[in-house]
Formats: sequence, structure tokens, C-alpha cells
Amino acid sequence: MRNGQSEFASPYGYLIDYVKGGTALQDGTVTNLDSAIVADDSAMTLKVTLEAPQADFPAIVSHPFFGPLPEKEVSKLKDQNDWGSGIMIGNGPFKMDAAANDQQVVLVRNDSWAGNVSGDTRAVLDKLVFKISQSQDSAYTDFEAGNTQSASIPSGQFTAATETYKNTTSQPQLGSYHFDFGFTDPQLGGVDNTLLRQAISLAIDRDEINQKVYEGFRTTSTGITPNGIPGFEPGLCKFCTFDPTAAKALITQWKEAGGQLTGPITLDFNTDSGNEPVVAIIQQNLKAVGIDSELNGISEKYFGTMAEGGCHFCRAGWYADYPTYGNFMFDLYSTASVGGNNMGSFSDPVFDDLVNTAQSEPDSAKRSQLYRDAETYLLNDSTGTVPINWYNGDQVYADNVVGYTQPPLGIIAWENVGIKPS
Repeated sequence: MRNGQSEFASPYGYLIDYVKGGTALQDGTVTNLDSAIVADDSAMTLKVTLEAPQADFPAIVSHPFFGPLPEKEVSKLKDQNDWGSGIMIGNGPFKMDAAANDQQVVLVRNDSWAGNVSGDTRAVLDKLVFKISQSQDSAYTDFEAGNTQSASIPSGQFTAATETYKNTTSQPQLGSYHFDFGFTDPQLGGVDNTLLRQAISLAIDRDEINQKVYEGFRTTSTGITPNGIPGFEPGLCKFCTFDPTAAKALITQWKEAGGQLTGPITLDFNTDSGNEPVVAIIQQNLKAVGIDSELNGISEKYFGTMAEGGCHFCRAGWYADYPTYGNFMFDLYSTASVGGNNMGSFSDPVFDDLVNTAQSEPDSAKRSQLYRDAETYLLNDSTGTVPINWYNGDQVYADNVVGYTQPPLGIIAWENVGIKPS
């Protein structure tokens, strides 16, 4: 497995921490996990010793991150970070035809593919070509010009796309669009600024964002964890309604308790991904309740910059790696996830105790309740994040394309995509 070495840092590196000794492997303290992962090729089994009880491990281990890689190919690399710039080798339905470049990525059918859980053993298409675009808008323009056969629909184009093209996806996705507070930010973080964070959440008009930016094609959220995740319950967030009057009252209470802004708060967001109109609305909403803000658009290495302590009030988003409540709570907001997927460096002992207990609880009903309690605390007591909306399908594809679906985890099942005979 590629993240079995510390130099293979990736967004999915946190997954190896569940294995006993995984954290030490990530930081370079040890060089292998031989004592924790024991393979028996004759029995076709892999025995894994975990760092702690983890009820969701069967779901976690299904993630593609744990797919096997050829050791001889990995060992050839002088610099392990070069893996992504060469021909990466996996065991999926397609394989790379050549190393990726800044123009395109070309995949061809992998005739050695063992198949998927649905029984498919052969990809429909001989080849897939992914064109690299500078933004969602330019990728969509390419689609409209007939240069590509599928694309993501950018903000502001949803109504036009569904009216113009009959082939679009709209199925609810297991993903959340939200903004995290930087808990190391002196203006927004910490217990003393809880009332201010609650006021900010109340000040934001989520329906305005959904209508003006996404034309009603997303679902206004009332929490982080989306519908479809086992244990989901709507309406957990009591500060997710638009109530500027209540927001102003909380700001007054915060100031009476000694709270004070020394300057504009910072709204962080990644550019060229359709976030500009969202932060513009948030900026106007905050201005209406007396909070000045400045925009901080970042074009490169945005998520890494936020995770390393750069988050003030930062745009975040998450598609489930696997469909469990813990993937939204523990992986995004536990102290153990600070420096990784915990973009705001949220750290709270009450929250940690709830999610850690949930992780090891074998009873699914009890585990779900623990996670709901943790999310309720996150949203209402500590208010470490501000939900905005839940994702729905956002793909468009050409009339001659068949088998194109966007399942809840958001990953297109490319092995099933085909082209109609002309």
C-alpha cells in the first residue's frame, strides 16, 4: 500500500493511522508494519491489528487507498514523491497509457482487471481521455463546444444545462459544502468567541446562496453529515437558520462579555472552483449584521495551507471516503485529524470523547447516537463549523454516452460508461 511510507504523504494518509503503528510509520519512526499486517497468500487472507477498536473498519478498508501496488515498481523510484508524475500502476478497470501531463490523462482498458462487486469484469470503453482545464467554467465551455463528452456543471449554469441537455445527474451525494472556523485564529477561535461564531452562522442566508449560486440544485443543509449516512438525523443545527436579528443580539452579548474584533475577519476560499459568488454573498450577509470581512482567495495548495494553520473562516468541503458517520465527524473534526482533514484545527475534549467512544462502539444504534451527540455539540455548543449545503449530482454528458452515473460517493463508475453505436 502506497502510504506505507512517510514520504507518500497524501490526502488519504490518515487512513493508515488506524493500523497499529501507522502513526509511527507516517512520521518515519518505524519503517514497516510487518508486525501489524500479516498476509497469508495460501489462504488469501490479510490479518490486520488495529491501534484501537474501530467499528467502521470494514468500510474503511474498502477504500481504494488500500488497493495493492507492485513493490518492485515503487522501489525503483529514487524520490517516492515522483510516483504521481509517472505511470501509476493499480488494479482497477483502466490503466495509464502514459504519464500524465498538463494537458490530459489517458487511460486504456486493463484486461487483467479482476472485476467489481457488481460482477463486471471488463470495462466497456477501450480508452478514456481526461482533459485538464484551468477551471470548471473552461471545462464546461469545452463540453458545450463538443470537445469533450462530459463535464461538471459550474455554478450559474444549472438551469441552462438541464434545459439544454437531457443528460444530467441529480442524485443526492454523500458530500457537504461548509465553512470551518480556524480555532487558532485570535478573532474567531477559542471558547471566548463562541457567541461570535454562532452569530456568524445565523447571519448567513443559505437559501440565498442555494438559489443565486446553485439555482436551487443543491440541498440547504442543517448539519455536516448528509442524508444517506447511517444514523443521519435532519435539523441538528440550531444556528443554521437565517436570522440576522438573533445574530445581532448574540454579537451584542459577545461584546458585553469583552469580545472585540480588531479588524475584518478573513474569508478563505479556493479559487477557480465556483466559490467566488458564495463568499461574496457571505461577505454581504456579515456586513448586514456589522461584521466586516476580507476575501482571501488561494489558487494553489489551498487545502494544505488551511490544514497547516492558515484557516480563518475557510471554505471546506467533503465527499465521503466511505459511507459512515465517523468519516464526517472523526476524520474532519477530531484532534487526531488536526494537520490533516481537520482544516480549522478544531480540538475539543468533549467532542473527542464522544467520537472516540463511537469509534469503538459495536452496537450500530448506540454508535449513531454518539455521533449525533458529537455533531450536535460541534454545531451548537462549540460551533466549530458552518454548514451551507449538501451536494447533489452535477454532471452533464453527451447524447451518445450511455451508462454514465454519479453514485452517492461522487465517483463515476467509468467501467460502465460507453458510447452509442453511430
